[in-house]
Amino acid sequence: MSRCRCQTEARSAPVAVPEPGADLAVVVVAAVSSEVPLVAFHDGARPLVRPHTFEAVAARLRADASLGGAVAGCPCTDTVKVVRDGTVAATPDRGSLWVVQTPQAFPIEVIRAAHRRARSVGTDDASLVEAMGLPVAVVDAQRNNLKLTYPEDLAVVEAALRAAEREGE
Repeated sequence: MSRCRCQTEARSAPVAVPEPGADLAVVVVAAVSSEVPLVAFHDGARPLVRPHTFEAVAARLRADASLGGAVAGCPCTDTVKVVRDGTVAATPDRGSLWVVQTPQAFPIEVIRAAHRRARSVGTDDASLVEAMGLPVAVVDAQRNNLKLTYPEDLAVVEAALRAAEREGE
């Protein structure tokens, strides 16, 4: 695991970067110092995240001590289908659906406990905290915080980076 510091105009924070394919529960326990009050996880497959997104997620978590975590996300604009055996089983009301991203932030002791208690791997850290019965807030984030999942996603991200460079961001 490599360690460094992330420096923005506003602050500096320690960063631990796990090896690809590392077991997340092991990384959480080993990488995160108990000296920090909260920890934020970011998926490196989302290269377009802005510093203000980290700040907004952390601020939401700090603002409410009853929260088990806070995550970045956007309201779902697509129609989502639940499919079983190749057939539509349900169409949830998208009015209550959000597409969750990273960063995701948690009090250090909460996320450690969530990983220790996890009986199975969640789809993200927030799902492990939710399984403990703790509330997780969602912060409205940037829509272009795209995730590189498929080879064709790279062209979209590269175009977004070129556009941001032209705009001086």
